[in-house]
Amino acid sequence: ELKPGDKLSLTFKAADRFALDDFDVRSNPHAGTSDRVQLDVVTPDELLIILDRRELELRRRLEQIVDEMTQTRDALVRVKAELTGKMDEESAAAPEDSLDRAIEGEEKQLTPEEKRERQLALRRLRVQRAVNQSEKSRGETEGVGLALLDMVEQIENNRVDTEDRKERLRGQVATPLLELVASDFPELDKRLAALNKQVAAKELDAAAAGTAGEHALAQADNVLLKLDAVLAKMLDLESFNELIELVRGLIDEQDNVLGETKALRKRQLFGLE
Repeated sequence: ELKPGDKLSLTFKAADRFALDDFDVRSNPHAGTSDRVQLDVVTPDELLIILDRRELELRRRLEQIVDEMTQTRDALVRVKAELTGKMDEESAAAPEDSLDRAIEGEEKQLTPEEKRERQLALRRLRVQRAVNQSEKSRGETEGVGLALLDMVEQIENNRVDTEDRKERLRGQVATPLLELVASDFPELDKRLAALNKQVAAKELDAAAAGTAGEHALAQADNVLLKLDAVLAKMLDLESFNELIELVRGLIDEQDNVLGETKALRKRQLFGLE
């Protein structure tokens, strides 16, 4: 009989009856064997604790995605300002990136023409980095969404009665992330590709490039806004989980106190104290 703490190992085998060689069910069975699958036997409460930790890991991954997309968005702010010739407060406040720090002090030694060429090269590099980062973030966001759906399946397959948790994970976190992957990220990729085409052209069309930069920046803002909304839901859930952990701790302490009280009463009954 399985009990919490046990481990269950499963291996699956399958055999055909291919008869075009010296087939024998014993000596030549044409059998295939799967990798071994190991399952931990846990209580419902232990499963929920494991899933809580898993969700915390996924939230941290999503926070990293948001940080990287924020850096990409700041780079697009600088690109837009250069293309439109409008250094507004937002553009001026955009933090320096690694490219700015790498060339700090070098421009003093360059001629005006060299500075112009350097600026064009940096602009193209920033846009190309944004293209690559968007593709990377899309894949990572999809991974987080699918991992959250896997958590929901674990809850359902193990028949753990937590409807509120399932609804939150599926409807408020996983589904919005996968919708981002299906619609918003492809739109961002499309606009970044248009911007990349403009800045890579031999002759820069300032008006068209500026418009492409504004469109790409607007879509990056849209993606970040939706990512932040999902992240807020996970933060709310973390607070809820912390409350659950506190209640579990109080229950454990209560059980310990009851056990000590019973032991003390037994000793008093037998005159040991």
